[in-house]
Amino acid sequence: ANGSFDGLQNFGDSILKLTPSLTVADYFTPFHQEFMDAWDLDLGSSGALFLPDSNLVFGGGKIPKSYLLRGSNYGKYVDDSTALESLLAGNSYLKSTPVLFSHNGKGLLISCTSNDFIRAYPYNASAAVPVSTTPAWQSDSSADGAGYFMTLSTNAQNPSTAVLWGTCNFSGQSQQTAAPGAMQAYNPLNGTLLWSSRTVASDNIPYWAKFVSPTVANGKVYVPSFPSEDQVTTPGQLICYGLLGTPSVPKAPAEPTVVSGNGEVQLSWAGVQQATSFKIYRQAGGAGPFLPIVAGLTTLSYKDTSVVNGTAYAYELVAANSFGLSAASPPVIANPKTSLVLYKTNCGGPAGDGFAGDNYFTGGTTASTTSPIKNGGSYVAVYQTARVGTFSYTFSGLVPGATDSVFLAFADLQQTRAGQRIMNVSVNGQQVISKLDLVSFVGPLTAYDATVTGQVAPNGTLTVSFSPDASSPVQSATVSAVEVYSGAWLRPLSPTMTATAALNGPLITWSTVAGRTTGYNIYRGTAKGAETLYLPGLTTSEEAYFDYNVSPGMTYYYYATATGPYGESAPGPEVSVPAYAFGVMASPSSITLSRGAGIPQSVIISLTNAPNATGVGKFHISNLPSGVTLAGEIGAVEVNQPLTVTLRASPKAVLGASTVTVLVNSGPNYRQTQFLITVTN
Repeated sequence: ANGSFDGLQNFGDSILKLTPSLTVADYFTPFHQEFMDAWDLDLGSSGALFLPDSNLVFGGGKIPKSYLLRGSNYGKYVDDSTALESLLAGNSYLKSTPVLFSHNGKGLLISCTSNDFIRAYPYNASAAVPVSTTPAWQSDSSADGAGYFMTLSTNAQNPSTAVLWGTCNFSGQSQQTAAPGAMQAYNPLNGTLLWSSRTVASDNIPYWAKFVSPTVANGKVYVPSFPSEDQVTTPGQLICYGLLGTPSVPKAPAEPTVVSGNGEVQLSWAGVQQATSFKIYRQAGGAGPFLPIVAGLTTLSYKDTSVVNGTAYAYELVAANSFGLSAASPPVIANPKTSLVLYKTNCGGPAGDGFAGDNYFTGGTTASTTSPIKNGGSYVAVYQTARVGTFSYTFSGLVPGATDSVFLAFADLQQTRAGQRIMNVSVNGQQVISKLDLVSFVGPLTAYDATVTGQVAPNGTLTVSFSPDASSPVQSATVSAVEVYSGAWLRPLSPTMTATAALNGPLITWSTVAGRTTGYNIYRGTAKGAETLYLPGLTTSEEAYFDYNVSPGMTYYYYATATGPYGESAPGPEVSVPAYAFGVMASPSSITLSRGAGIPQSVIISLTNAPNATGVGKFHISNLPSGVTLAGEIGAVEVNQPLTVTLRASPKAVLGASTVTVLVNSGPNYRQTQFLITVTN
């Protein structure tokens, strides 16, 4: 892992080849080991993998560059050219040891970096470049935390029976405490998900133990669990996964949950033990037989978009495995219908842009601004007005007992600091939004939208109430527009995205979508309008994501979608950003230091070839001659902000010329330059 290095007894950040008596027979140490040690970039955060077909060794760490080494010559402490390959096998730290699935020197090298997907890279032991840099497949979902820790198993060494087992952090954070985990099984040939503990809650790992790969023996899979979040208060567990009793046809599923929307019906259901897939039958119009509409479902939900508004549908669910089909679930009825706009009210403002003027309110006062509204799109004028205070809007003439959607548009026109305005929203007395702090969430003068649902009262009214939370220093709520639609909106709203040119790759962020949102998908392309799915199943938003997997000089296009129980949103706005290849320069390239006079000299360190990029590069200076010291803000250098370091020779400095190395990294890539120091009397 980290530590000092001398190539004799100290081997920090190295891959070692040991004899049976544990002496060092060979080793590989990256040329920037001193830099890695200074910045906690352990090469030893992952284990090394021996590839027996080719006598090669694969290993990586927090760089997150990985190395493929010749078993006959590791290369020792020189530049990366001694490695057969140095490749970016993921988008973050490598903490789990990769696994090899191969036969006769061909197959897949499978790895997973932190907060990333499992990726399988084609492997050919006889090729000049044995490991491809383009994955053959990646997993259906990413792992939170340190990534998947994996094991391969087969039945009697038959490749067709191979299973890739992986455990990962399921929710929460596992960096400092224990957090819930999950076990998943994949087909290593193509990445198909075979089984997941997430389909039955009791199958999950209570408190996941990272750095531990599953153990497979005698048809069982064994995984440890910490005792509790703090890892000490209760006994831990050894979890054993295996077939439950004698395999048989699964039991009938429970009645599915159904939600009807505009031209679509969403079904969801509980998992069934021993079921490997599900089949759905449908009857239209209350007559005729139930006919199959979809089979082989491995998820616990399905959206039926082949329905006609105004027609009643009955659905039955059947569980399946290799032994046959279960009995059908109890039928459930759905009634899709068109969602109609019933009311569109510009709160605190006049009619326009398809909105009626402010009406139907009780209480509150108006507020307005002429300042621009961030993310307001074509409806900036709507966000520039608001009703504030404690108030409500009551809409009448609706269908009693119906579930309608309420679209809310917000922008805080008055507060500029987080924690000043905290508010709640209720629909017919049922709180639907709690402790909303717009400035903390999106910032001042910034648009934020939310969609909620409410049941219409028996008298046909829907009252939307806005009030400050008791903890709010400013006892005033705010809203810019209220819209009411008949029927429930099933799909979430579209998120917005920002993309910034950063060192070593675009920095992308995306907005949070309120309501029934379970995750986000990122689409990417190299031409406008040509994006394809790039990062599916992300569970967080408003987080910086550095896309390291880019080619310098190319322009990349992105957009985001939100996902929920009822489908995927429409694409959000498209953004584009160039990928820069930064460099590092030391000026002047040669200095002379007099140890007699002790006069200091300055060297300016700057980043080049990224004039419009943002970011900070970590840097380190090595190979200073004995007796030469430096002063200055050592540690980081920003684009367009050169860093000055001052060097001085002590009276005992070693005379002569020395080449000094300056190493800078941002993300997975490193840049270096050199300058000459000559010490004289």
